[in-house]
Amino acid sequence: MYRFKGKSRLITFGNYPTISIAKALVKFERARQILENGDDPGLVKQTAKEDLLKTPTITGLVEEYLDKWAKVRKRSWKEDHRILYKDVVPVWGKEKHGILPAEKLFSC
Repeated sequence: MYRFKGKSRLITFGNYPTISIAKALVKFERARQILENGDDPGLVKQTAKEDLLKTPTITGLVEEYLDKWAKVRKRSWKEDHRILYKDVVPVWGKEKHGILPAEKLFSC
């Protein structure tokens, strides 16, 4: 619990068995630094979560590429479609753009 601009606010860092006390303390320190800088840590956390939800998935980017670039400019767009849906989408399709885990990148 913390106060921001005179109002009591609550922020959680996770449930105990799921998140260790050490990780919770690290998150607490980050939240305290944000608060000391004059920002609301709860609002920063919420904004980051909303930005993550707005980030397109790899499947969305593949579809956008095919519709806006490949189909318009390439006669071989069907080959691009085949390759992307055979190799890329099954492995990385649900991942968010810019957040690909290293394990998935190097496991292929």
